[in-house]
Amino acid sequence: MIGLLVVLVISATGVATWAEALTDDSAALRSEVAELRGRLAELEAQQNDAWLSQRRAEEFKGMVREVLQDADMRASLLESHMTAGHNGSGFFLSSEDGSFLLNLRGYVQMRHVNNSVDDGAGIDGTERGFEFPRAKIIASGHIADPRLGYLVSLSVNPDTNNVSADELSISYEWMDGVTISGGESKAPFMREEMIEPTHQLAVDRSYVNETFTAGIVQGIGVTWDASDDMLVRLSLNDGAGSGEDGTAGFSGDTTDIAITARVDLKLAGSWDQWSDYSAWSGEGQALFVGVGVHHEVGETGDAAGNDNATGWTVDAALENNGWNLSAAVTGLNTDPEAAADADTYGIVAQAGYNCSNSGMEPYVRWEQIDFDGAADDVEILTVGVNRYFNNHAAKLSVDVVWTSDAIPVAAEDLSLIHI
Repeated sequence: MIGLLVVLVISATGVATWAEALTDDSAALRSEVAELRGRLAELEAQQNDAWLSQRRAEEFKGMVREVLQDADMRASLLESHMTAGHNGSGFFLSSEDGSFLLNLRGYVQMRHVNNSVDDGAGIDGTERGFEFPRAKIIASGHIADPRLGYLVSLSVNPDTNNVSADELSISYEWMDGVTISGGESKAPFMREEMIEPTHQLAVDRSYVNETFTAGIVQGIGVTWDASDDMLVRLSLNDGAGSGEDGTAGFSGDTTDIAITARVDLKLAGSWDQWSDYSAWSGEGQALFVGVGVHHEVGETGDAAGNDNATGWTVDAALENNGWNLSAAVTGLNTDPEAAADADTYGIVAQAGYNCSNSGMEPYVRWEQIDFDGAADDVEILTVGVNRYFNNHAAKLSVDVVWTSDAIPVAAEDLSLIHI
């Protein structure tokens, strides 16, 4: 029994000694692992620092190259006595003394249309699809003298994608406040037609405008800043639409002579507010009243003869801190040689509110046309909303159009839902 106990004691002691040795080895191993991990971390940090240094060096070199390229371009412009940049509304290229100037701007509009027709006479159907109704590049400026200006507007035909000039004009500031011009440009008749498509309240201009507008005309004109609050425009031209695509020259038009005149009064606000229908939040009050007249004499000497016509319009607009309200009344008298006179009347009113926090602008437009028995009277209601991303430079518009009766145009020309 004693011998056995001794053996057991010796064996237990040996196990304890072995455990202590194992513990010491584990501690040493952990210490070595910790040391290795520390060295590995140092190596990784060094590598990261080297990589970051290399990345920073590459970025710095790229920045230097960009600065040098910009400097070279500016030096080139300076050597040629020219300046270039963006003035907030478009890009420009100008001579150092300002005697030559080229402004470039443009816009593209894309939309989806869903057109549903139910005229109650068995003609029902729906047409839908995407289209690019407008795409333009506009160059303007002056040549040799700030008083000698020009404008060239290139437009893409939405049906053929062919590019053609829809406005071409030259102008000269004859004296302070008086400018004479010539070429193909918008007739100074209806304000809605004179405001650019990108600055309209609704997706498209009203049907009243499309019925009565004189459009683009060929001729000469005078613009007179009569005072800070009155602007007078006068045009002697070849008749409504004489400057539109596909029209003939002077020998092929249907008008002997036509005259268009418009007077605008600014009762409050600034003339910049006249150029659109929207009222921005925080913008001061603006009030405008305008009157336009267009008269043309039909071509004489033709076997069938051509109509004389006289159109008139009165419009007003009010803007104040996000709210906008405008209305126009228009009439047209045609005097055919072989028939009785015809009088057509139209009225359009629209209103909207710009929500500054969201950039949303809901609006509504109502219009009515009396065709004097030539067709059924038509009422049209448009309800929609604009979402502005950068004022008129980028926006999304959606509207729904409802008509009381069929209108006297092809069904596909009236888009009942626009985007």
